[in-house]
Amino acid sequence: MSPAAPGVARFLLSCLAAFVGGHVVNYGVILYAQDVWQDPLWSGIGFFLCFGPPLLLGWHAGALSDRHSPLAVVLGAHLAFIGAALLLVLATRVDGGNRLLYLAGCTLAGVGWSFVAPARLAALGRLVPAARLHGSTVLFNLLVMLGYGVAPLLIAGIRQLAPWWAVFAFAGALFALALPLLVGLRTPAPSRAQAAAVTVSGGWRYVRGEPRVAQALLAMSVLYLLMGPMQVMLPRFADQVLALAPGARGLLLGTTAVGLLAGGALALLLARRLPQGKLVLASVAATGASLLALAASTHTWMAAASVLLAATAAGVGVSLLVAILQQASDDAHRGRVMSFYTVLSQVTPALSGLASGMALSVLLPAHGLAAAGLLLLAMSLLLHWRAGALRSVPAAR
Repeated sequence: MSPAAPGVARFLLSCLAAFVGGHVVNYGVILYAQDVWQDPLWSGIGFFLCFGPPLLLGWHAGALSDRHSPLAVVLGAHLAFIGAALLLVLATRVDGGNRLLYLAGCTLAGVGWSFVAPARLAALGRLVPAARLHGSTVLFNLLVMLGYGVAPLLIAGIRQLAPWWAVFAFAGALFALALPLLVGLRTPAPSRAQAAAVTVSGGWRYVRGEPRVAQALLAMSVLYLLMGPMQVMLPRFADQVLALAPGARGLLLGTTAVGLLAGGALALLLARRLPQGKLVLASVAATGASLLALAASTHTWMAAASVLLAATAAGVGVSLLVAILQQASDDAHRGRVMSFYTVLSQVTPALSGLASGMALSVLLPAHGLAAAGLLLLAMSLLLHWRAGALRSVPAAR
């Protein structure tokens, strides 16, 4: 084991705590609005605010990470999440909920998401040797997906024992606990001349000039369209179509944890055996087909199998895409490329979540899921036709 390995292990453990906490906030605001206010539109608005701010701030997060220590940017992001958790605790302690504090907490969580993902990915690229970067990035993304998948299980467990404010207090505690794990870690600082030249517009120019990077980012945004239907439509589908109790709904949503873990493991296994680009395109098509199967489900086991397949396919595709982005980016632009990833992977779910909430206002949950599945299938065909640079990415070395 290299001398850097213990530091990298601490960094990844800190990532796990942060991403579990972040997804507890995301799922929490959605499920709280549906549980207390019985309003899918408010859940879509909350989800949008959690992921919307990166559209304005995410670009600058990458430039900051290229100009300064990305670990300092991570610290600021954690403080924003802790503040968001506090606001949401206050909002949910009011009888019937305080909608203004709810919106403020969601927005501050969105500020945290703007900075935490690009900064942590930029830091990973500086902490890990180039020869181990592909595997470490897949493992990093596996932790992100684990946080996404385990969050509804944790929320269901907490809600069995405590009121809603405890859910958000738990999320804030995870962010506080993640900070000491970063103590003592160091990332190389850029030279003063290099730092002065780091701009957001320079990141745009770099991405436009690198077809593989640009097409990987596009495919990433398509895959993240899945999150809106899964986080906004699926709970309503489980309630109205499958008639599941709250605990059972949490278990169904938590099926994504198994699928995402399986997808990350499959990505590690298949990346060195099959062309990565073609695996990504196949995963997009598989998520669309799985949503169609979910929409047609009439029994819990059918829905669980469909959710599992969708999550596994998404886990494979996203894990490979993040690794492709890391390896295709040079060190001088890594933070800004990761900020593009953050913006697309958070704004896309935000828009998807908002659209899902609006769709549920006029469509039955099954019809909404079917429409989302058809959209993903159409996008997979378009990517296969137009994304030649991505399609040609070979197996990892």
